[in-house]
Amino acid sequence: MGNLTKKQLKQRYIAPLKSGYYAYLHSGLIPCEQCLFGRPLDEDQDKCQCSQVKQFQEDRILEVQKLPQIKDPDLPLVISLVREETLQMIIANWIGKEGILSKNSKTMEYQPILKLWYLSINAANRMRDALGLSPQARAKLGVATAIGFDFARRMQDLDKEVEDHAE
Repeated sequence: MGNLTKKQLKQRYIAPLKSGYYAYLHSGLIPCEQCLFGRPLDEDQDKCQCSQVKQFQEDRILEVQKLPQIKDPDLPLVISLVREETLQMIIANWIGKEGILSKNSKTMEYQPILKLWYLSINAANRMRDALGLSPQARAKLGVATAIGFDFARRMQDLDKEVEDHAE
């Protein structure tokens, strides 16, 4: 280890920054290279702090925490759930831009990212069950079914915000 040159030490230092590892630790997301919400990327802005994603995550965490069945020890699972929902939102926006079918294929093949999307949906559904956010889990807990989060409505609200921002 003592035989490393200054250049090699510098490369070791900046490798986690270039790879996106540092950004992933801060946000739980892979850093953005282009905005899927149609907003320009700010050069001064940290790439792991997308204002749209950050706002969604903060709002969603607070919304889930307010539910009666959620306790303080559930916070790590709530954060994991919100990260999965955020990943689904990002993939949905990417598919909206790129299309559901692969452009490079000569046959009609689905985008490979759809597999990750379905895995994320499955993981999020299991977390919702564990947190008592699904209808069946709420019935087991005896929690009122009127309480909940409408993910589709939130996605529509985000689309409206993007359209308003674009004008």
